[in-house]
Amino acid sequence: GGIDTRARCLEAVDGVHGVMIGRAAVNDTLVLAAMRDALFPETDHPVPDPVAIVRAWLPYVRAELAAGTPLSRMTRLLSGVFHGRPGARQVRRPLSEHAHRGGVEVIEDALAQFEAHGREAA
Repeated sequence: GGIDTRARCLEAVDGVHGVMIGRAAVNDTLVLAAMRDALFPETDHPVPDPVAIVRAWLPYVRAELAAGTPLSRMTRLLSGVFHGRPGARQVRRPLSEHAHRGGVEVIEDALAQFEAHGREAA
């Protein structure tokens, strides 16, 4: 437990074949990419774009909504994709306020707010 940074991952993996990440992957989903890059520096991986990740996930969300899965069940862990990024609050707020009664448009609106925040900050 407690493996939540690149440095701790490198320390923990010494002499073993793997480490258990646990809550770090839930709270900061993209920490997995940082750990991958630390463990395999010889490979060239682009830094994942959180908006692109979520947009790629939307067809799954639509299918699950059609099957009766509540949106709030799918969005509980979504804020981890934006952890530590400027504008993350613009994603968390609409998801927490509207996911219980909305559809995929709640996610799309949150992404639009996140992107607008990024344009304003630039």
